[in-house]
Amino acid sequence: MMNNQQNQALASAGTQGGGISAADYLARMKQKEIHTSGSMIMTVNDTLRVARRKPQAEDLWNGMVFERECTVIFSDSNVGKSILAVQIGVSIAKSGRNVLYMDYEMSDLQFAARYTNPYNKQFYHFPDNFFRAEQHADALQVDPIENIKECIGAVAADVVIIDNITWLANETESGDVAGRLMMELIQLKRKAGLTLIIIAHTPKRPLGQILTQNDLGGSKKIMNFVDCAIGLAKCVFKPEMRYLKNIKNRSASIVYGSNHVWLCELVTTENFCHFAFTGTADELQVLKPYDAKREQLEADVKRMHNQGHTQRFIAQQLGVGLATVNRILNG
Repeated sequence: MMNNQQNQALASAGTQGGGISAADYLARMKQKEIHTSGSMIMTVNDTLRVARRKPQAEDLWNGMVFERECTVIFSDSNVGKSILAVQIGVSIAKSGRNVLYMDYEMSDLQFAARYTNPYNKQFYHFPDNFFRAEQHADALQVDPIENIKECIGAVAADVVIIDNITWLANETESGDVAGRLMMELIQLKRKAGLTLIIIAHTPKRPLGQILTQNDLGGSKKIMNFVDCAIGLAKCVFKPEMRYLKNIKNRSASIVYGSNHVWLCELVTTENFCHFAFTGTADELQVLKPYDAKREQLEADVKRMHNQGHTQRFIAQQLGVGLATVNRILNG
């Protein structure tokens, strides 16, 4: 309840500096919403009530891609981020949503080679609601955001995958450029009710270094705008394998974090190049170089322990310290 002093202050503000009168203020506060030229205002309690009536954002892919949100997937070159993005897109398309893959990286021949059997030339049959857009060779002067809008309208897209963001602005290492571009994409997402998946890269980083949000090119600006961030990197102990790490998540608790990264291996089945997920591990473990002697020692210790031998006996037989045996058995 406003007191007389507050009313007088508001009335004064209404006649000085272009403010509103107390009467106008009170009239507006009886409404649920107050609209300005660029914003909508309501009490926090009304905000919560309105939000509670809206349907919750649906989990579209393993707690890391949510409906009407923006996810970024980033990795170094030739690690497989485009393959992962297409795989996610196929999974979402199978749920009935129209998915548009904006491919700024590959030609149609290069894309087809990835999803065609080299022996019988049979290609993988994608869902019919999975679309791919390839930029015209003479379209360099076309505004990229406007082009994306046109493509979205042409196929009534619900989900848009952008591969990759560098092609929209080749200076995304600059924070200002990345920030402006992300603002345009987020505005587009909100207006059209889209789910966005953006592919980005990491600047060169040493193999074996823990993935963090700072590894994303143009990191601070891009990372600030996205709802979820997924990093993809090579496993040091087995270079043909990859691991996936959820670095940021606004809509769910992080499951695949540092102590529980998702291991995956690149395979092709039925002409479909994709990642097969094989389990989870601690990130520090997958970043250790492969040690055949250590692996054999661990196998011998566990085998002898399962046979009922004491730790002291095992240590004596294998010529290692008792503490080493204890550490292998107890993690």
